Amino acid sequence: MCSFGTDNKKRIIIGAHDDVCDQQEGADDNASGVIGLLELSRLLKGQKLNYRIDLVAYSLEEPPYFKTEYMGSYIHAKSLVESKADVYGMVSLEMIGYFKDEKKSQSYPIKPLSILYGNKGNFITLVKKNSETTVNILTKT
Repeated sequence: MCSFGTDNKKRIIIGAHDDVCDQQEGADDNASGVIGLLELSRLLKGQKLNYRIDLVAYSLEEPPYFKTEYMGSYIHAKSLVESKADVYGMVSLEMIGYFKDEKKSQSYPIKPLSILYGNKGNFITLVKKNSETTVNILTKT
């Protein structure tokens, strides 16, 4: 983890997992996210910031540890809660290098989403949660 800005400001956590599942090569999932962290560190160096920015590489995010208390992101989130850190938000860089303009290159866990957003993997998704309302904004690249 590396931090930019002063300790007394609200934090924005930007993370990416640095492990792969089984025998996958990992370029898309998720070396692209780790490269995003490295580039952000280069861009943030020496900047005057309104928030403290924490860049974090998480391990143990893939099976068999996915959805367990051993996940690096779970342990980090728990430590933030325990330390009463003032966190404004979190951005997860996941497969940001993946792009496919072919039909049926994107699927969704809920069928109606493909009707709304199409079936090409040519977008970036931003998900924001406020209280009980979740907003999903898809932007074409």
